[in-house]
Amino acid sequence: SPAFPMTVSHDDLSLFLDQYIRCHWHGDLEIVFVQEGQVSYQIHENQLLLSPGDILLINSDVPHSAQPAKDSHVILLTIIIQPIFLYDALGIDIEKECFRPFLKNQHLPYVLLNSKEAWIEQIRSDLHLVDDYFSRRPYGFQLKIKSLILGIFFEILTHKQDDLGSYLPANQENLR
Repeated sequence: SPAFPMTVSHDDLSLFLDQYIRCHWHGDLEIVFVQEGQVSYQIHENQLLLSPGDILLINSDVPHSAQPAKDSHVILLTIIIQPIFLYDALGIDIEKECFRPFLKNQHLPYVLLNSKEAWIEQIRSDLHLVDDYFSRRPYGFQLKIKSLILGIFFEILTHKQDDLGSYLPANQENLR
Protein backbone atom coordinates (compact mmCIF):
# COMPACT_ATOMS: atom_id res chain seq x y z
CA SER A 1 0.00 0.00 0.00
CA PRO A 2 1.13 3.62 -0.32
CA ALA A 3 1.36 3.74 3.47
CA PHE A 4 3.92 0.92 3.53
CA PRO A 5 5.14 0.13 0.00
CA MET A 6 6.29 -3.46 0.44
CA THR A 7 4.86 -6.84 1.29
CA VAL A 8 6.07 -10.19 2.56
CA SER A 9 4.42 -13.46 1.62
CA HIS A 10 4.95 -17.17 2.08
CA ASP A 11 4.24 -18.72 -1.29
CA ASP A 12 3.42 -22.42 -1.38
CA LEU A 13 3.49 -23.23 -5.09
CA SER A 14 1.13 -26.18 -4.57
CA LEU A 15 -1.62 -23.64 -3.78
CA PHE A 16 -1.22 -21.70 -7.05
CA LEU A 17 -3.36 -22.41 -10.09
CA ASP A 18 -1.66 -25.32 -11.88
CA GLN A 19 0.94 -25.24 -9.06
CA TYR A 20 3.18 -22.59 -10.57
CA ILE A 21 3.56 -18.81 -10.76
CA ARG A 22 2.65 -17.63 -14.23
CA CYS A 23 4.86 -15.23 -16.15
CA HIS A 24 4.37 -11.68 -14.89
CA TRP A 25 6.33 -8.50 -14.20
CA HIS A 26 5.95 -5.41 -12.07
CA GLY A 27 7.70 -2.16 -11.31
CA ASP A 28 8.73 -3.47 -7.91
CA LEU A 29 11.89 -5.24 -6.83
CA GLU A 30 11.38 -8.82 -5.71
CA ILE A 31 13.49 -10.83 -3.30
CA VAL A 32 12.84 -14.56 -3.26
CA PHE A 33 14.30 -16.76 -0.52
CA VAL A 34 13.78 -20.48 -1.15
CA GLN A 35 12.59 -22.08 2.08
CA GLU A 36 11.75 -25.57 0.86
CA GLY A 37 12.09 -27.61 -2.33
CA GLN A 38 13.71 -26.91 -5.65
CA VAL A 39 12.21 -24.31 -7.94
CA SER A 40 12.85 -23.48 -11.55
CA TYR A 41 12.70 -19.76 -12.37
CA GLN A 42 12.39 -18.41 -15.86
CA ILE A 43 13.66 -14.83 -15.77
CA HIS A 44 13.62 -12.99 -19.03
CA GLU A 45 15.70 -15.36 -21.20
CA ASN A 46 17.38 -17.25 -18.36
CA GLN A 47 16.42 -20.53 -16.71
CA LEU A 48 17.60 -20.89 -13.08
CA LEU A 49 17.35 -23.79 -10.66
CA LEU A 50 17.16 -22.71 -7.03
CA SER A 51 17.47 -24.85 -3.91
CA PRO A 52 16.70 -24.19 -0.24
CA GLY A 53 18.76 -21.27 1.05
CA ASP A 54 19.18 -19.66 -2.37
CA ILE A 55 18.22 -16.01 -2.70
CA LEU A 56 17.14 -14.32 -5.89
CA LEU A 57 16.83 -10.56 -6.41
CA ILE A 58 14.64 -9.83 -9.43
CA ASN A 59 14.97 -6.38 -10.94
CA SER A 60 11.90 -4.26 -11.68
CA ASP A 61 9.96 -4.73 -14.93
CA VAL A 62 11.55 -8.13 -15.66
CA PRO A 63 9.26 -10.96 -16.81
CA HIS A 64 9.55 -13.99 -14.53
CA SER A 65 7.77 -17.22 -13.62
CA ALA A 66 8.39 -20.10 -11.24
CA GLN A 67 7.51 -23.75 -11.08
CA PRO A 68 8.54 -26.67 -8.87
CA ALA A 69 11.47 -28.69 -10.15
CA LYS A 70 11.27 -32.47 -10.07
CA ASP A 71 7.82 -32.52 -8.42
CA SER A 72 9.28 -30.70 -5.43
CA HIS A 73 7.08 -29.11 -2.75
CA VAL A 74 8.18 -25.46 -2.92
CA ILE A 75 7.81 -22.79 -0.24
CA LEU A 76 9.17 -19.32 -0.99
CA LEU A 77 9.59 -16.28 1.23
CA THR A 78 8.82 -13.48 -1.22
CA ILE A 79 9.41 -9.81 -0.49
CA ILE A 80 8.11 -7.26 -2.97
CA ILE A 81 9.36 -3.70 -2.55
CA GLN A 82 8.46 -0.51 -4.33
CA PRO A 83 11.92 0.98 -4.99
CA ILE A 84 10.99 4.43 -3.71
CA PHE A 85 10.60 2.87 -0.25
CA LEU A 86 14.36 2.41 -0.21
CA TYR A 87 15.45 5.88 -1.32
CA ASP A 88 12.45 8.11 -0.45
CA ALA A 89 12.62 10.49 -3.43
CA LEU A 90 13.83 10.64 -7.00
CA GLY A 91 16.96 12.64 -7.60
CA ILE A 92 18.64 12.18 -4.23
CA ASP A 93 22.17 10.76 -4.20
CA ILE A 94 21.27 7.25 -2.99
CA GLU A 95 18.70 6.95 -5.76
CA LYS A 96 21.02 8.35 -8.47
CA GLU A 97 24.25 6.63 -7.41
CA CYS A 98 23.09 3.28 -6.00
CA PHE A 99 19.63 2.31 -7.17
CA ARG A 100 19.15 3.98 -10.55
CA PRO A 101 22.14 2.26 -12.21
CA PHE A 102 20.70 -1.08 -11.03
CA LEU A 103 17.01 -0.43 -11.68
CA LYS A 104 17.49 1.12 -15.11
CA ASN A 105 19.88 -1.54 -16.33
CA GLN A 106 18.06 -3.78 -18.79
CA HIS A 107 21.10 -6.07 -18.93
CA LEU A 108 20.79 -6.99 -15.24
CA PRO A 109 17.47 -8.81 -14.82
CA TYR A 110 18.44 -10.56 -11.58
CA VAL A 111 21.15 -11.30 -9.02
CA LEU A 112 21.40 -14.88 -7.76
CA LEU A 113 22.93 -15.61 -4.37
CA ASN A 114 23.58 -19.32 -3.99
CA SER A 115 27.02 -19.22 -2.48
CA LYS A 116 27.99 -20.73 0.85
CA GLU A 117 29.96 -17.59 1.73
CA ALA A 118 29.45 -16.23 5.24
CA TRP A 119 28.08 -12.86 4.06
CA ILE A 120 25.09 -14.57 2.41
CA GLU A 121 24.20 -16.25 5.70
CA GLN A 122 23.79 -12.74 7.18
CA ILE A 123 21.39 -11.86 4.36
CA ARG A 124 19.38 -15.01 5.11
CA SER A 125 19.22 -14.02 8.77
CA ASP A 126 18.15 -10.48 7.85
CA LEU A 127 15.40 -11.82 5.58
CA HIS A 128 14.06 -13.89 8.49
CA LEU A 129 14.05 -10.72 10.60
CA VAL A 130 12.18 -8.81 7.90
CA ASP A 131 9.59 -11.59 7.86
CA ASP A 132 9.31 -11.53 11.65
CA TYR A 133 8.92 -7.75 11.89
CA PHE A 134 6.42 -7.72 9.03
CA SER A 135 4.24 -10.40 10.65
CA ARG A 136 4.43 -9.06 14.24
CA ARG A 137 4.37 -5.34 13.32
CA PRO A 138 5.82 -3.97 16.56
CA TYR A 139 6.12 -0.22 17.08
CA GLY A 140 8.56 1.22 14.51
CA PHE A 141 8.67 -1.98 12.44
CA GLN A 142 8.72 0.06 9.22
CA LEU A 143 12.06 1.66 10.13
CA LYS A 144 13.58 -1.65 11.18
CA ILE A 145 12.47 -3.35 7.95
CA LYS A 146 13.75 -0.46 5.82
CA SER A 147 17.08 -0.61 7.62
CA LEU A 148 17.35 -4.37 7.09
CA ILE A 149 16.44 -4.17 3.38
CA LEU A 150 18.92 -1.33 2.80
CA GLY A 151 21.56 -3.42 4.57
CA ILE A 152 20.78 -6.37 2.29
CA PHE A 153 21.15 -4.19 -0.81
CA PHE A 154 24.38 -2.74 0.53
CA GLU A 155 25.79 -6.25 1.06
CA ILE A 156 24.73 -7.38 -2.41
CA LEU A 157 26.11 -4.26 -4.11
CA THR A 158 29.35 -4.49 -2.11
CA HIS A 159 30.03 -8.21 -2.44
CA LYS A 160 28.82 -8.53 -6.03
CA GLN A 161 30.49 -5.29 -7.13
CA ASP A 162 32.75 -7.02 -9.67
CA ASP A 163 29.83 -8.95 -11.17
CA LEU A 164 27.50 -5.96 -11.18
CA GLY A 165 30.16 -3.61 -12.51
CA SER A 166 30.26 -5.44 -15.81
CA TYR A 167 26.56 -4.71 -16.23
CA LEU A 168 26.64 -1.02 -15.38
CA PRO A 169 26.22 1.28 -18.36
CA ALA A 170 29.46 2.66 -19.76
CA ASN A 171 28.06 6.17 -19.59
CA GLN A 172 26.17 6.58 -16.33
CA GLU A 173 25.63 10.26 -17.08
CA ASN A 174 22.63 9.18 -19.18
CA LEU A 175 21.03 7.90 -16.00
CA ARG A 176 21.34 11.13 -14.01
